[in-house]
Amino acid sequence: MKKIFALLLAVVMVTTVLISGCSTQKAYAGVIGPDQARVAKFWIGKPFYEVDGKRYEMDVAPYVKNDRTMMPARFLAYSLGIPEELVQWDEGTQSVLVERGPFQPTKIRGGEYIPPEKRNDGIQMWVGKKDFDVNGYWYGKFDVPPEVIPPGRTMIPYRAVAQALGALVFWDDATQCVTVETWRDVPQPGAFNVKKVTVYKNQNTADVVEKDGSSRQVKTSVPVMITDPRDGGFTLDAIEWFKLWGVPEENILYDPERGGLAIRAKNSRFTGSADDLAAKVAVGYLYFYKGEKEAWDNFFLKVQVNNGANYNFIAENGRFYGGSSVQSSVAKLIGKPGKGSGTPDLSKVWLEILD
Repeated sequence: MKKIFALLLAVVMVTTVLISGCSTQKAYAGVIGPDQARVAKFWIGKPFYEVDGKRYEMDVAPYVKNDRTMMPARFLAYSLGIPEELVQWDEGTQSVLVERGPFQPTKIRGGEYIPPEKRNDGIQMWVGKKDFDVNGYWYGKFDVPPEVIPPGRTMIPYRAVAQALGALVFWDDATQCVTVETWRDVPQPGAFNVKKVTVYKNQNTADVVEKDGSSRQVKTSVPVMITDPRDGGFTLDAIEWFKLWGVPEENILYDPERGGLAIRAKNSRFTGSADDLAAKVAVGYLYFYKGEKEAWDNFFLKVQVNNGANYNFIAENGRFYGGSSVQSSVAKLIGKPGKGSGTPDLSKVWLEILD
């Protein structure tokens, strides 16, 4: 099936090149790739890590507990380029706050109040507790709670914390290695002014409606929607789809070899009442991994799709594809409910953000 998908994609890409008269070596020009990202590596049982190929020593080694990789909080922060002053330990509450971002540092819960729009992205965790706090909002649970081991290091579940702070996380079972990729500098949160996007199957055309009611037709370099050979339905070029919604290229991090895609969205602030969490929480980041069916947000939760996700994400020929999960995840970027649909023959599909 993967060969069929690749063949169909090749036909679409050749057609696009013939139409445009040119092609580029990089599938997504302007998007941040591994060569421009900060890349860190940890190994299970090894008391060192690497950042961009340079080795650093640790006084503890990562380990696996209940299928979760546990890392020392402070060295995790260092691997992401977070300075020491943004790793705060509170002895009284047995909690640690790790922050990252282009804004103001946040005080430990109960300290000086800083408006949400001026805070860094941050995650606060408590030793022995599965609940954690992302950007001042209680919305996530660890599978394994943080714990303290000699010589006094707080060990935390790496993937959940790294994703809260804007990093892709990959696991290599053969080498027992965790690879982490992130932006060298945290990009500013996105500003979204688009209300509706419609794309057409195997066509280099999209219709975009702005919040103010104005509309425009966009010519894309490749078809944003193509036929999915797995069921004859549709699949979307994820990065081109997000760009139509106004996501800047510098807010997109993509590793075509490992098959991971990260999108910097709004600040992940709770924007509504607790009665409608799913629709009213704008996430700070979205993560997509090839072979999975649903996106992750920075609360370590999977983004649910109303009608379910039938097929896995695919990274092929330097591009990243997904169906209804990619289509509907825009609502999470913006923090408002969205309604996705299409024609019966799926010649076109759309998503509209609801007020």
